[in-house]
Amino acid sequence: MKKITFLLCLMIMSLGYSQSLPIDFDDANDNNFTGIDGSVFTADVDPSNASDDVGNIVGGTSQWSSQVKLVLDTYVDFTTSSKTISFRFYTTEAVVMNGLLQFGGEKDGGFAIEKTFATDGNIGWQTIMLDFATATNAFPNAGDPVVHGNYSEVALFTNFGDTGTSTYYFDDISGAVNGDAVPDDLMPTDAPTTPPARDAADVISIYGDAYGTEVGLNNVGWDGSSEYTEETHASNDVLRVDFQTFVGADLGAVQDATNMTHLHMDFWIADDFSAGQVFNPKLSNHTGGAGETDAALATVALPGDGSQNQTWVSVDLELTDSGSGGPWINQKNLGIDAREALTQFLLDPGGTISLAYVDNIYFYKEVTASVEDNQLANFRVYPNPSIDEWIVSSKANTIKVIALYDVLGKEVLNLSPNKSEVKINAINLKQGLYFAKVFTESGITSLKLVKE
Repeated sequence: MKKITFLLCLMIMSLGYSQSLPIDFDDANDNNFTGIDGSVFTADVDPSNASDDVGNIVGGTSQWSSQVKLVLDTYVDFTTSSKTISFRFYTTEAVVMNGLLQFGGEKDGGFAIEKTFATDGNIGWQTIMLDFATATNAFPNAGDPVVHGNYSEVALFTNFGDTGTSTYYFDDISGAVNGDAVPDDLMPTDAPTTPPARDAADVISIYGDAYGTEVGLNNVGWDGSSEYTEETHASNDVLRVDFQTFVGADLGAVQDATNMTHLHMDFWIADDFSAGQVFNPKLSNHTGGAGETDAALATVALPGDGSQNQTWVSVDLELTDSGSGGPWINQKNLGIDAREALTQFLLDPGGTISLAYVDNIYFYKEVTASVEDNQLANFRVYPNPSIDEWIVSSKANTIKVIALYDVLGKEVLNLSPNKSEVKINAINLKQGLYFAKVFTESGITSLKLVKE
């Protein structure tokens, strides 16, 4: 199992344990609300009626952590005339409690919508009625016009706008209209390519099983309701990413990556292609631990033909990609190496992606074979140029891995032959120049290949 600290909710849709409105806790599936950060959810007995089951919330210590969430198996449809939501809420203190009800996971990638409410200041049950016809968009687009859609998540915030750890109860969330079933087929059915073997000193694993214990990612509250959630697909653990706008995370520990040359990640985008679609990673450096001192946002633009949607894509980004003092080294021109105290990792699709999966996030140091090693390996490539295939051979070394890249740096093929001679099928490749990275015991050799 890969390590990730879930400071936001565990998505449970893939386990089949979610539910539709109304939510009344008479069905055990309703009990799968998940507490976020400091909040704790439990199924409980109505404090005023022992024959009724209700939900119990022990609030967290901030407005963003005092939240419980449930993933539904049927969309809540706010496109109809029915937009009023009601629920019962019980407070255990004679004070006014400011709360918020939010619906997220919009079917077409729209933003979450929400309504605030306040209790009447009395101990006991009261009925809350919220008209989502006048809802607002959730952070960070609170001022944009609301487009009512179909939502697969419901979240209830307590102590919204203040802090506290009081106990609350809620029950009978109802209203609006249940729409279509939430699809479960927009997910990977295979695993990404297994990363090549590397020396432990040449890699820092952020997430993934390939290189032993990883640093881990901690979900945060300042990215709205965007979140990482670990799921298993094709017998492989991956991170599901539900976006509102961008998703952020604190690294499990601050990392000094000044010796690393590349950032690698694999991603699988569930959305169909749309114009301007990007999947941009950002590294945030906090030298001295006093906030962001430097950062780097890389642009990973998807091609317009949809070839990188609903499939695993591997990217390798150079951390020093533009000569002396490149943007990954000293972007803010403060003389700080932006790799020396890496503290946060973000993914920003610019509002163009609602659901994606990521795996194998790691930094690595590219070890290039010396001239002597290259001569020892004695590589031969033929035919080159080629119409249908290349044969790469070495008289002195076993070829462990060959990774083939196009001129844009996109990995188009990855083989783990463990042989001294390898055939590379080029039939389905476009004409042009390619680069092969060949991994052997002696190091890494780069070869130029031409497809006619």
